[in-house]
Amino acid sequence: MLAAALSLSACGFQPLYGRGDGQVTTETLQQIRINPIADRPGQILRGLLQDRLQPKGLERARYSLDISLSEGISDVAVRRDATSSYSRLILNGGMVLTDLETRKTVLSEPVRSEIGYINQEGGYGTLLAQNEARERAVQDLANIISLRLSAFLAQRGQAKQ
Repeated sequence: MLAAALSLSACGFQPLYGRGDGQVTTETLQQIRINPIADRPGQILRGLLQDRLQPKGLERARYSLDISLSEGISDVAVRRDATSSYSRLILNGGMVLTDLETRKTVLSEPVRSEIGYINQEGGYGTLLAQNEARERAVQDLANIISLRLSAFLAQRGQAKQ
């Protein structure tokens, strides 16, 4: 058991959140001002990010986060009558993190989420499936963005030491 513990400690992995060297604290994440994002999916994404990054509210803003989103739908499977039976909702975007002290962009990355859904015969079932896919894609993007920001800030913290 001791050998297993020692071998894991030498593998280079370390916790992302915490208070040790190179770890991101909640106070660091609370210093990210999340700017408004256009359209309804953007508003929902902003709310989810605020819940994840700033559960106690915005601290003194050190960083500014801008996110752009665009949505597309592609038909993956087509029936014999040329109607779609399976589609994929794609949310593409970009995130830009700016250090407010230096006014420089410190992180700029694309973000993407794809969620598939089954098209029902008749319009209402397809509309419900599409809305559910949009909600899941926005939640997926919120997870991706918060993890990327945490990893970046943890890495940035190690570089400053």
